Amino acid sequence: MTDNHLPFQTHAPLDPIAHARRLRFHESLQAALICGTIVALSFVLHPDSQGYGTHRQLLMPPCFFRVLTHLPCPFCGMTTGFTLMARGQLAAAAHSNLMAPPAFVATVLIGLLGLWGLITKRRWIPAFARTKIVPKLLLTVILAFWIANIMNSLVLRI
Repeated sequence: MTDNHLPFQTHAPLDPIAHARRLRFHESLQAALICGTIVALSFVLHPDSQGYGTHRQLLMPPCFFRVLTHLPCPFCGMTTGFTLMARGQLAAAAHSNLMAPPAFVATVLIGLLGLWGLITKRRWIPAFARTKIVPKLLLTVILAFWIANIMNSLVLRI
């Protein structure tokens, strides 16, 4: 069997430009669909009055970390915060999880940028966002917000 007739080769290899276009399309489609779904769910779900627990409407279990420690995990209250942001209740969303308002805005922006990428067929992810430092920065921001949420939770108990 020659290299031209490999059994697993189902189509001609893509040229690099077509491959890059396909990747841009998939990046844009994923961002638009995932972020659009999250934002749409934020309008459909009803915020839990406790400030956390709205995710239970999606048939998800209670937060295991919170059940064990009685402290919020980094994402406790995030779904509730998103539903409150969708209703324009910024203060209540921040009370639910301090990270919810900026995360909601980022989700909306990423979804819109993904849609823009689909329409214009251009790369919408900035060059700095594709660097190795971004995941480290995101983890640092999540950790900082988590610490703030824990402190807030402890102050509210007193």
